[in-house]
Amino acid sequence: MDGRVAAGIGRRAFLGIAGGMAASALMPGALHADDDPYGGFRVGVQTYSFREFTIEQALKRTQDLGLKWVEFTQRHVPPNSTDEQIKAVLNVCKEHGIRPIAYGVYSFTKDHDQNKKVFDFHGTWASNT
Repeated sequence: MDGRVAAGIGRRAFLGIAGGMAASALMPGALHADDDPYGGFRVGVQTYSFREFTIEQALKRTQDLGLKWVEFTQRHVPPNSTDEQIKAVLNVCKEHGIRPIAYGVYSFTKDHDQNKKVFDFHGTWASNT
């Protein structure tokens, strides 16, 4: 026997195909592919893309695109926002069916205390996922 299976492909190719099929079954969201066009991946937009719009307009456009995730930028949510302002932003997100997942892009400096405040502020958004 020359190591070929009935379909005319080699044993290695067969095992590669079988392994690929097994791995694809383990991919995130593979079981939910019917209702998730992104196969379990979180696809969204950074609000910088909508920097000329208000936060409400940016979220509406995100919703219109069929996306459910955003990464906010300073333009829409300043890093010195109060807890009340953050709560208001989260409420507007909820109204539009959008979930904030990250915050950026922010340049850090040599000021450790200020960097820590910004870093902690970034964590506010990650904790809402």
